[in-house]
Order: sequence, then structure tokens, then C-alpha cells
Amino acid sequence: MRISIGDLIISENVTVADRFMTRLKGWLGKKSLKANDETLLIVPCSSVHTFGMHFKIDVIFLDDKNLILHMIESMKPNRTSAIVPKAKKVLELPEGQISRSKLRLLDQIRFED
Repeated sequence: MRISIGDLIISENVTVADRFMTRLKGWLGKKSLKANDETLLIVPCSSVHTFGMHFKIDVIFLDDKNLILHMIESMKPNRTSAIVPKAKKVLELPEGQISRSKLRLLDQIRFED
């Protein structure tokens, strides 16, 4: 799966976590992410944690129309995000991806197979 905004490809390597165990596990057990290459899509989701992780991540909260509602850059390990009430899904990306992609609130993310 690929995610993009307009002509800008944000990631071409998206893993979907849409079952209890895949959502619970997330990135646990990974030592690092490949820069610009790995993304986790968590569905349904309105908050995240980084307990047990070994690296920082960027986090994007999306509504049911895939509009960006909230972003967290460089979320450190062993933290909990706020609950974003209207969020339906979350993207966890390598640290720095929000800045590199110049993402803004209310941008619409496109998912392609």
C-alpha cells in the first residue's frame, strides 16, 4: 500500500494493523525504522503509546475522510499521546517524515494499493 498527498508519495511500505494483536504489537520488537520507508497504519485508533519502543516516531491522526487532524513530530519512547476524539486511524512514520513531507493540518491523505 502507498500513501500520498497529491503527487507527493509519503510512503510505499505501509503495514496495516487492524486486528487486536497487530494493533497491540505495533512497532514493538523493532530496533529502528528504515528512513522514509516504513509506515504503520493503525485502524481504528484515536491515541497511541510508545512504551517499549527504542526510537522516536512521527504520528499523524486522521479522520474518516483521511484529513489530518493532529500531528506529533519526534514522539519519544515511553510516552502516551493525547486522545484525538474525531480520529479514526493513525499513521506512525519514521522520525522526520512530517517535516520532510511538509504535511499540514487538514491535508488529505490518499491510500492506494
